[in-house]
Amino acid sequence: MTKHFTIAAAAGLMMGGIALTPAQAADLGGDCCADLEERVAELEATTVRKGNRKVSVKLSGQVNKVLIIWDDGDDTDAYITDNTESSTRFRFTGSAKFKPGWSAGFLIEIEVESGRSINVDQVSDDDNTENADGQLEGRKMALYLKSDRLGTLWMGRYSPATDDIKLLNIAGTPNRDASLETGAGFFNRLTGVAGTGGLVNLTLGALMPGGDTRRGNVIRYDTPSLAGFVFSASWGEDDIADVAVRYKKEWNSIRVVGGIGYSWDTDEDEDTNNVGCGVAGAQANGFAAGPCRATETDFERLAGSISMMHTPTGLYAYFRCAS
Repeated sequence: MTKHFTIAAAAGLMMGGIALTPAQAADLGGDCCADLEERVAELEATTVRKGNRKVSVKLSGQVNKVLIIWDDGDDTDAYITDNTESSTRFRFTGSAKFKPGWSAGFLIEIEVESGRSINVDQVSDDDNTENADGQLEGRKMALYLKSDRLGTLWMGRYSPATDDIKLLNIAGTPNRDASLETGAGFFNRLTGVAGTGGLVNLTLGALMPGGDTRRGNVIRYDTPSLAGFVFSASWGEDDIADVAVRYKKEWNSIRVVGGIGYSWDTDEDEDTNNVGCGVAGAQANGFAAGPCRATETDFERLAGSISMMHTPTGLYAYFRCAS
């Protein structure tokens, strides 16, 4: 028998998109209007552009911390870390229209975490991984070409076509296993056995594994919305491939969002590893024996979700599945 009790509370501070536009000119004295027009002309001359087509650049991001309170029946404590479910990050986006109906742009998204909530447990309150001290890590770095009629083509480090396909929740509430994924490094405990000898080499992450997102160097294509449907496909690395379809529609007072996708992953550069054994290493600390969940590099997965809401009342339903 095992026993655990984990509570995760997250607080996030969001930075909305901030357009980097020319600042207003100050009153330079003399003829205010003439000086203002001269200053605006100088700023326009230094604006990033090709001909008279400007590049729009935006900065956005978030700071997301989590308070984890846990009680395994013998020991209890609380840790403050970055939230693995949605990390602290900032991003730059840029876009430019170069002909009617056509645009191009880029996305650079940088993650900076001072300890991940998934990497703490009863033995260690520190994240000992390489980004524990707030090192920068590139999440997404990609270029895109978009046509209003033909769709969008991405190339670079980006999310596959099935990204978050099982989390299409119209109400925006957390998925049911978010707290378990956030505190995934915590060990289960044998009932009534105190100390490290009662900790079983089986973590919450092994009981409720997540990790559907496989960012990598890919090419991804998304169609325009066709009667509410958007079809997506991606390929990259050596090799990962995904196909997906998403749907979004509203009839009178009913809103529907859903999607389904299929993934193949045969990337030879990824190592087979054991997960669910904890950051500290259960066997090294003399914990009770227990299973680890081996993850093979090669896999295929079918996943999807659907959510419906009655907008006047706010009542909604959310279903998901994954093989």
